[in-house]
Amino acid sequence: MIIFFQELKRIFNWKLLILLVPVTFIIYFLFIEWEVKYFPNGRPAGDIDLLTREMVSNYDPAYVTEDDLQDFEAKHKNDISRADEFIKNDQRAQDLGVSSYSEVWNGRDDEQIDSFYTDIIFNDNHEAQDLFWRIEAGEYIVESGQDFTYFLENSKNDPRTKERVTDIQNQDEHMSILPDHVLSHLNQYMIQITRLILVSLLIVLAPVFIRDRKQNLLELQYSSKVGRKTFLIKASAVLTAAFIIITAWLIIWISVYLQFDTLVFGEGRLNSYLNSSLFWYNLSFNNYFIIMIVAVYLLCLCFTTWIIVVSRFSIMYFTLLGILLPSLILLITQGQRRIMTNFFNLEHWQYFTPTLFFTMIVVALGILVWRIKREKSIAI
Repeated sequence: MIIFFQELKRIFNWKLLILLVPVTFIIYFLFIEWEVKYFPNGRPAGDIDLLTREMVSNYDPAYVTEDDLQDFEAKHKNDISRADEFIKNDQRAQDLGVSSYSEVWNGRDDEQIDSFYTDIIFNDNHEAQDLFWRIEAGEYIVESGQDFTYFLENSKNDPRTKERVTDIQNQDEHMSILPDHVLSHLNQYMIQITRLILVSLLIVLAPVFIRDRKQNLLELQYSSKVGRKTFLIKASAVLTAAFIIITAWLIIWISVYLQFDTLVFGEGRLNSYLNSSLFWYNLSFNNYFIIMIVAVYLLCLCFTTWIIVVSRFSIMYFTLLGILLPSLILLITQGQRRIMTNFFNLEHWQYFTPTLFFTMIVVALGILVWRIKREKSIAI
């Protein structure tokens, strides 16, 4: 245990931790800042967010009844009536010969009517701006609740997918409140912070084994049977350090994420009629959030295993970075989005996600076990 804690202390080298500061700022401003500052992103996303939060406070987010939808539609019609009243009393609308919101909306092919409409919705000082955006967002919600057939159309070429979509419709799994922008934002947010975690692991953990080689310590370690257990101890320390780094970053960035208050949709289901994707399993948003956190741990720990192996075999730092940097770039640009976006989506094979993560874990453990056995007989 003494060696374990000594290795753990060596891993958290203050020079490397200082290096993390500018790297964190760079990654934050390149990738994470957008997800933090611009949620929900613009209009009508912000208005949809506001309306769906009102729905959650008034209805059961896990199951929206027909009466709930009718109640929402009645409120939406009331908003339209307020817009009608505004248009009737507006001099410019009178000059254009329009007297209702529907006439303005349907008459946007006319350049002057379209100019009247756009002047309202893009003029921050206009008294009817928020009302018009609210109506547009409400129209989207009402229409989404009335039409589920497009999912069936998109799935008609795959019998298994079509069967699942039919089950979702027949069992009313889609009758819940989880807007698309909330789920997509969580996906993007977790992808970006995982990038930061992966880079942090590379910086802090990569030098662990090659440092011993550079200091000619391998000959001393492998000169005895006891010394050959050093690899197992160091690997355990590296994995422990990785767990600490992952946990620390997740605590920080999930604390930031909780400020968005998206967990008010926690009981909403992934197959919500307000979501643009359907899933094999009718998970709640809370369940999905937990699965996403577990996925971050698994992905990052598997990458840590790769770091251990490459660091153990590398002779020079140039070789170490020459292997790990392309691996990290490939994982971030090609693999991460496929691994961490829309788990259990109908667009993928039903068991794609569990099979993928099971394979990653088996490969990572297999490499570690092989390397531990190999350490007992390898010649130095």
